[in-house]
Amino acid sequence: MTSIHKGFVALAKIGSAHGLAGDLRVRFFSDDPDACCRRSPFFLAPDPAAGQLVCVRRQHGKTMDVAHFQGVDTREAAEALNGQLLYQERSVFPPARDDEYYLADLIGLEVMRASDHSRIGTVTDIVANDVLGVCDAHTGTMRYLPFTNAALPDIDLAKGVILAEDMYLE
Repeated sequence: MTSIHKGFVALAKIGSAHGLAGDLRVRFFSDDPDACCRRSPFFLAPDPAAGQLVCVRRQHGKTMDVAHFQGVDTREAAEALNGQLLYQERSVFPPARDDEYYLADLIGLEVMRASDHSRIGTVTDIVANDVLGVCDAHTGTMRYLPFTNAALPDIDLAKGVILAEDMYLE
């Protein structure tokens, strides 16, 4: 599950320590972990005053990447970071290309039924990078919609609206 906060995007989650020299197992939510590391620093909370980590080295692992961050030089220091999300400021990302979206930009958009434009709810979460969590406007319960052109044929960031095809809302 991706955690997104206004102005910040969670790009990775720290796992357990790897070895004795402060290396960490890291699960990146991005398809380009190298770009994430080049854009350092990472923040330990969605707040510019939060602690920062700068990635100095990353290598691909079997199930998770292994990374080393400046100042994390012991196993104990690495273990203290286990479970932390790593955030970067949204402003460091280049603009999205036409018909592409940063998932963070979808949070807060209103979802409306394509057939009659009735309000369904608000996008509040992204699950596994391809499913939108929508809080139902009437019941407050969560519904999940696939992030595909078939299910969501029209996304208008300027208007703050996503149209959802009826068959995906039943």
